[in-house]
Amino acid sequence: MFVSDQQVVLLVLLSLYLMPQLLSHRLVLSIIAFAGILLLYACSQASPATYIDSALANAPATPTKRTIGTAADSLNGIPGHTFGEPLRNFPGLVLLSKNDETGVRWYQMPAAQQRGWFRKYAQYAITYYQFQDGQFAMFMAVTMGRGGSPTLMRKEALSLFGPGKEQHDLLREINWEGERVRAMYAEKLTPPVTCWLEVRSKPLLAVQQAKQRAHMQADDALTIP
Repeated sequence: MFVSDQQVVLLVLLSLYLMPQLLSHRLVLSIIAFAGILLLYACSQASPATYIDSALANAPATPTKRTIGTAADSLNGIPGHTFGEPLRNFPGLVLLSKNDETGVRWYQMPAAQQRGWFRKYAQYAITYYQFQDGQFAMFMAVTMGRGGSPTLMRKEALSLFGPGKEQHDLLREINWEGERVRAMYAEKLTPPVTCWLEVRSKPLLAVQQAKQRAHMQADDALTIP
């Protein structure tokens, strides 16, 4: 059965309504934040007519002129982990949701399990990892709550990716677009999320979107008399 991210959001919110007394304050915030992120992520996905070409999986090997996305492409993931790594390289992750039709899995790293690069932010931010067919495809980190700093990860993002394309909007959004990686930073979001950093693999996103399109076409074929 196909379960959309929007359905996951509804199930999460229902569980919060039915069992608030069983959840810690941090876990409540974590689940609410994840629900909001899934909703925003689902809304940001391309329409079937605008899927990214899977040719991105074979990015040019020859040197190219430095662009806004050069540093992101060079890192090709996050410090300590490269996109495409298997799930076994990420000990401690907790499964949040899965979609068998598209091969997508969402995980959260508990604060106590944080290692390496993001450990210094463990008490302030919640981190999420998305895997496509068992391969590391996306990293997202958010700060939450009234005490969450709306600019906590701005300096970190600029340090990792260099100057980006600033939108000069209310969210103070910054984007980095490379051949293989797309990164985004935003702040002053709708509560409980106050700060958001997202880094995704474009080749694996292309695989995900192609599977979504194939599944939608299969569903449409079943409804045709």
